[in-house]
Amino acid sequence: MPRSWTSDWAVLEDRHSITEAGQVMGTIAYFSPEQARGEPADYRSDIYSLGVIFYEMLTNSLPFEATNPSEMIHKHLNALPILPTKRNSRIPPQLESLILKTLRKLPEERFSSVAEIVNELDVYLYVRAREFKERVPPTYPRKHLTPP
Repeated sequence: MPRSWTSDWAVLEDRHSITEAGQVMGTIAYFSPEQARGEPADYRSDIYSLGVIFYEMLTNSLPFEATNPSEMIHKHLNALPILPTKRNSRIPPQLESLILKTLRKLPEERFSSVAEIVNELDVYLYVRAREFKERVPPTYPRKHLTPP
């Protein structure tokens, strides 16, 4: 079955969905490039959308600024996201790298699974916890007075 397009909107061709075939599904700000091209979405599309959510959580903005749906789709297809650290300088480089990997244009260049993202976050948090323990001296419990 050939893909169909409605102006610059990606369309859904799957007849097994809860919507009618040919309907736009999802919020364009979270579309992966393959969705924007009208190609089938898979778990890697979800990883891209998760990257948009991570980006938004850490910067309070979307990775692409656009004034209309066509411009947003164009940016998902062609533009590099604004670096998260340009919007929030407190984002550690490791998290910025993670976000940017989720937002790569080619699905095969993104993380291979959500488990891989979780593993990378675990490593980051483990390293941060060790750094914190090294900087903060241990606190010792105070002696509690017992009532007479």
